[in-house]
Amino acid sequence: MNLIVGDKIQIGGGVRKATKTFQRLVNIEFINVLKLKTKYQSINPPCKKCKKRMKSKGKNQGYQCIKCGSKSSSKKIIKLPRLISKTLYIPTISAHRHLTRPKQRLRTINQKNQFSKKIQWITSF
Repeated sequence: MNLIVGDKIQIGGGVRKATKTFQRLVNIEFINVLKLKTKYQSINPPCKKCKKRMKSKGKNQGYQCIKCGSKSSSKKIIKLPRLISKTLYIPTISAHRHLTRPKQRLRTINQKNQFSKKIQWITSF
């Protein structure tokens, strides 16, 4: 998963107690991505004449094209696409624990079951 600083996520799972041989462990059962921060990258500006990338002349001195000699003062900032989306990420069904609800049943509500009050739930033998 390609998370960056500033992304808002919700994590669900359980905490396993520490033992003599292992430290405390967090078992993550789902990750819900709530908000994604936009990702930017600064690159050397392209030359307007010959379309080649300019080289830096040094700290705070701008950029210059090696091929034709044209100059630029600042870097170009581009917006990068994110490889993840705002959705719920859960493991495959074979990796679910006994309390994790499968993805196809996440937004469904259990139907009301009508039980007969005549039948005893607990009996002693």
